[in-house]
Amino acid sequence: MTALRPIDSRDVKPAAVEDYPVNEVCAVPGCGKSTESAHHAFSRSKIKGTSYYVSIDGGQPVPHVIGLCGSGTTGHHGDVEEHRAWISLEDGVWSWHRESDDSGNSQGQQFVLVGALDPQPGPIAAKKIKRAGSGGTGVKGKPKSTKVLTINVPAEAQKEDGAEVLRTLIDECKNKWKDERGWSDSVPDYYPIVAALTQALQ
Repeated sequence: MTALRPIDSRDVKPAAVEDYPVNEVCAVPGCGKSTESAHHAFSRSKIKGTSYYVSIDGGQPVPHVIGLCGSGTTGHHGDVEEHRAWISLEDGVWSWHRESDDSGNSQGQQFVLVGALDPQPGPIAAKKIKRAGSGGTGVKGKPKSTKVLTINVPAEAQKEDGAEVLRTLIDECKNKWKDERGWSDSVPDYYPIVAALTQALQ
């Protein structure tokens, strides 16, 4: 069986860019197991090639190969290949979804968002990532609910408009990693913040 496509049908072709080492720890949020295989989000049979990068609708090359635990029939790699899970690409962010408990009803197969792949596909995957707070699952395997994190600007930082300083830094991180991670202009602030903090911890 072949994994479900990350996006609706588009013109996706292999891009001639050098391959990269994949992540050492499974990229599924909350997994923590060692990587056993490299998964092509856009299947090699569909793009008619083995490139680690693809061009979508003639755009810039986008990395799409990620390290997962298991093989094509076991672990998380097996889950995505056999449609128990789905990797999506939306607004430049790769995310992991598990099959919903409601799948198989009259509406057909459904999926529940677990969280963004950590790390995202690409050269940064070659670096070892600390996975604390990577957005795992809650009780009985159900995804944790989304929470809002508020950042208070200290009074002393108000003199230099601390909120504007933070906004500028986030935007600069978006621009810095935009091409490398395939982010769109509307990528949520969460991703550049996590990327910057992760890099600081390495």
